Amino acid sequence: MSKTVLLTGLVSILVLGLLFFSYPSVVVQQTNRAVSFLSRILHQPFGLLRQAEVDFSNLFYAYEENKDLKQRLYAMDEEVNQVESLKKENEELRQQLGLQSQFKDRKVIQAAVIDRLPATWANRLLIDKGSKEGLVENMYVVAHGGLVGQILEVSEDTSVVALLTSKQESLPIPVKINTGSKDIFGIIKSYDPVQELVTVSQLNTGDEIPKGARVMTSGLGNMPVKDIPLGQVESSKQNSHNLEREVYVKLSATSLDFSTVSVVGQ
Repeated sequence: MSKTVLLTGLVSILVLGLLFFSYPSVVVQQTNRAVSFLSRILHQPFGLLRQAEVDFSNLFYAYEENKDLKQRLYAMDEEVNQVESLKKENEELRQQLGLQSQFKDRKVIQAAVIDRLPATWANRLLIDKGSKEGLVENMYVVAHGGLVGQILEVSEDTSVVALLTSKQESLPIPVKINTGSKDIFGIIKSYDPVQELVTVSQLNTGDEIPKGARVMTSGLGNMPVKDIPLGQVESSKQNSHNLEREVYVKLSATSLDFSTVSVVGQ
């Protein structure tokens, strides 16, 4: 048995040797093909692994780049919002300085809005000044170039402001309407949120009032401060219930969204 195996091996070696010496190029060629085939088989999984590594690296880079861009965009949005907020605050402060120069003989106190709930946004707000700074009830509150409300409650450090747009509080503030030739006096009655107009009633005359006539505080009543702008006449008509003439006024305040106010009193 062992002799047969040995003999078979010797014959095989002899045959391969004869083939190599007889046909060396063919043997080399077939050997190269076999080696190349094995190389391709072994190279393919490693190539796939390298490609997967490259794809993962590109995906991770894209993710990091996207994350960085989002952070930059968020930072830019914050900067834009801060700039807009500062512009708005500066404009409010300029208007307040103008109000102080207009009412030099009156008490004008600057205050910041510290609380304003969405549920009562149009009704009232809280400011950071109180009796300690000399505030009292019924003082007028001004913002964005016009009257926006009146002091309703006062504590030592804060005060509650009732707004002209309130559905809860009625602010019967005495006003006068300048027609160009004379002043007509009346009382603020209510605010229409749909038309965004203040109704003035109890006029002291039935004379015709032109559109665009200026309306301001009259200085009568329990807070004798006159000439604070309320707005301009949009229209007027007879009340269908008691035939009393009513005037509808568009507010001078360009916006009811403000962070600071001026409180004006005697």
